[in-house]
Amino acid sequence: MKKTMIWTMVMFLLSLLLSLVFYHEITLRSFLDMIFYITGCLLTFSLFTLVLQKGFFDVIHYSFRKVLPSKSTEREEEREMRRLSDLITLNLSVPFSAGFILLLILIIGLYVYYL
Repeated sequence: MKKTMIWTMVMFLLSLLLSLVFYHEITLRSFLDMIFYITGCLLTFSLFTLVLQKGFFDVIHYSFRKVLPSKSTEREEEREMRRLSDLITLNLSVPFSAGFILLLILIIGLYVYYL
């Protein structure tokens, strides 16, 4: 929980900084624009990595490694082919939780903006 709050605060401050850099002012609209981009990146990264970890692309990865020849085919045949899902060992709970919290902040901010 502590890491999630730290990530959320860092991304919140990053959105303020990017709003200042790109728009040369900090308004609610510019802040919501930047928080939208950051939230989108966090959630897209988290969900795509989750799909990779669950083994959705393992068959495709295995097929490409079998079909496409490599320069060191002898060494590769000797070595056991690892699944793609085994290669990705990231903890996704923190970026996903931070992205979800930022999404809630974005929804509340949009509600305030349209009042």
